[in-house]
Amino acid sequence: MSVSQEVAILVGLNLTSRGAQRKSAGGEEASADDSLAELASLASTAGARVAESQIQSRARVDSATQIGCGKVEELQALIHLTEASAVIFERELTPPQQRNLNGA
Repeated sequence: MSVSQEVAILVGLNLTSRGAQRKSAGGEEASADDSLAELASLASTAGARVAESQIQSRARVDSATQIGCGKVEELQALIHLTEASAVIFERELTPPQQRNLNGA
């Protein structure tokens, strides 16, 4: 019996406003690309195959979905296209964001 590999889509958020730089584990500034590369490595280590990575650039976090409704629609299409079984966000989702995205 073979176990199917989980297919994942990675989602990052690049905040474009001043003072919104992210820090890596070592404390230095990290780009959204660097953060997603690290997340891809973690997902792979956990046994997932990364089908796609998406970065959304915004001035601030969307309180309802983190990434905005337009990107959510793109993500839904991508999930269908890649038959992804998991979507992994680089930033922690709030409980309302999780509910809103699960209902999308």
